[in-house]
Amino acid sequence: MKWHFQDIYIRKPTNEYFLKKNAPAPDYSISRNAGTDFISFNRIVYDGTLPHLFQDSVLERSVTKRKTNLPPVEYVNAGFYEPASKIKVWHPYYAYYLTGVSKQVTHWEVGDIAEDMEAGSLPVFYKCIAAHDSLDTRLNNSSKYMMLSWDEKGVRNDQPKWNKNSVQRPYPPDDLRVLQNSYYGKLNIGFVETNSSKRKRMASQK
Repeated sequence: MKWHFQDIYIRKPTNEYFLKKNAPAPDYSISRNAGTDFISFNRIVYDGTLPHLFQDSVLERSVTKRKTNLPPVEYVNAGFYEPASKIKVWHPYYAYYLTGVSKQVTHWEVGDIAEDMEAGSLPVFYKCIAAHDSLDTRLNNSSKYMMLSWDEKGVRNDQPKWNKNSVQRPYPPDDLRVLQNSYYGKLNIGFVETNSSKRKRMASQK
């Protein structure tokens, strides 16, 4: 089988787990092909966070690429205002296979978003309000977190325009359409909000 990837955008890969494992982090974004399928790439835009795009130096030389400052994606209303790297499933310990150490605690910084997957029947999101090393205490019993909710217009309860008198929901609005006039919207990457869909959305919010 042949795979061809074209017009790829790579922005700020994270090395968090390599750092926690005290292992050398890779200096590339795309690893060497370990399978038997034929894979080719063309036109890659990246932000230069890592020195190399490919582990395979042959591919590094053969692909058309452009280095630039890539902005974050702007959504109509994802419900989150943080970079994706700060939104995580809550876990008190790192997995043994990542660290080689039993029960190495996770560290949480102010502004991190944690989703408690086992908080009853609904996923519940919390925002870290005090930096700490994690304990077994669940988030709803911890003074280190505030519970998040969203009003009827999808505004989160830590935002200035949040309506506390509105019906609250435990889920973000997840409106992941890309803003039409944003960097990626102009490139027609992702689900792009059109003018007609924007008018309908604004009318429904009145």
